Amino acid sequence: HYRVPYFLDGGSLVGWFWKKEPLPWDDDIDVGIEWAYLHVLQWVSEVYRHPEFVLVVNPHFIFHGAQRGANRNIIDARLICTRTGAFIDIVAYYLYGSDQATAGVFLEDFASQLIPGPTTRSVSWRGFRDKAGRLWAWSTLMPLRRVTWMQGIPTWVPNQVESKLVRQYGPTSTSVFGERVFDRVRLRWVLK
Repeated sequence: HYRVPYFLDGGSLVGWFWKKEPLPWDDDIDVGIEWAYLHVLQWVSEVYRHPEFVLVVNPHFIFHGAQRGANRNIIDARLICTRTGAFIDIVAYYLYGSDQATAGVFLEDFASQLIPGPTTRSVSWRGFRDKAGRLWAWSTLMPLRRVTWMQGIPTWVPNQVESKLVRQYGPTSTSVFGERVFDRVRLRWVLK
């Protein structure tokens, strides 16, 4: 409804990569957005009330410096279903590398790059930075690719899914995730 562009991220992206569905042991959905859209989510969380959903935005999202360390919360917002308890974790990626002073002023420019097409124009942004301090090339995330997930539901994934997963989780992430390995014959995750 508010047209906040997002893409599958974290464990949800791993699940999509392997089987086009959530990881069987995962209890949430992870998505990424560009940092400036958190202002939109903050506004929505303050003015819009829904009987079955609560949107919570971390009030410290405005301090978008890299937050390193295992005990740091990297979740910027969470959408919670009050009926089931299911939730979506939202993590922000910050534009970097422009000659402009503030990325948030250029939402329209960012949004025009999400989907390839005749209106796509070149941008001056070099890429994105996450809270772990990793720099992501523009071409790794953009343009977003429209795909299907969970029984044909349309969604978006980064442009270069495999390279994002390898960089974020290591070279074995495309075959091993945590304590599990993907059995390519049975097409399911099994404990190591």
